Amino acid sequence: MKKSSKKRLSNILIIISEILVLIGICVLGYGYANSVKAERDMQKFEYIYVDEKQDEDDITSTAYKAIDNCVAWLKVPDTKISYPIMQKKNSPLYYLHKDAYGNYSYSGTPFLDERCDINSSQNLIIYGHNMRDGTMFSRLMKYKDTSYCKAHDKLYLVVNGEKVEYQLYAVAKVNDDDIWYTFIDNENEDMFNNLISYIQTKSLYISDTDVKYGDSFITLSTCEYTRENGRLIIIGTRSESNV
Repeated sequence: MKKSSKKRLSNILIIISEILVLIGICVLGYGYANSVKAERDMQKFEYIYVDEKQDEDDITSTAYKAIDNCVAWLKVPDTKISYPIMQKKNSPLYYLHKDAYGNYSYSGTPFLDERCDINSSQNLIIYGHNMRDGTMFSRLMKYKDTSYCKAHDKLYLVVNGEKVEYQLYAVAKVNDDDIWYTFIDNENEDMFNNLISYIQTKSLYISDTDVKYGDSFITLSTCEYTRENGRLIIIGTRSESNV
């Protein structure tokens, strides 16, 4: 009897384990399918909202404004990073798990920090998910490699029909409460210089671009899984030719 009971219990545990594995596979499969759909939706946005008569790299079309709460379009040349940037005031995490239409999407949509004004803030902080399936801002992980940084050192942001070019300045691994996230506008020159000195000491990559008090920046932020509450930030500075 005892052996029979043990065998029965063992069989039950095996069945439960197999069910849990199947559930895990289904969950992962659903998550992957969701991410793929989100990527396709983004490509659809690019096709619809970027004038196809223009060159592929020309994203100065203002048609993206037709998307509610879309404040800009982000593009990094020669990568798959080409996304609408969302912002919903008084609901800072609204697009964390929503697509650009406001429907549920685990992948979410890249969004601008609620504190930022797309037209005037000195540092535009944009958040996006680091999806384990390689979509969304997971592509920023490639910036951990110096050679990749040098080959992809331009970032473009279209705001109100104007394409603004940013030069890659720094790449750093930080925590989610890092002091860099407090930098939205230049409060004073000493604080700015301290922030720049700080980020230079934290950087995996730092360019030889000169930065000065009053310059404008863009910061792309995503989760970085080698540390608890880790983040990877890609910092660009606005090119003088576009100021």
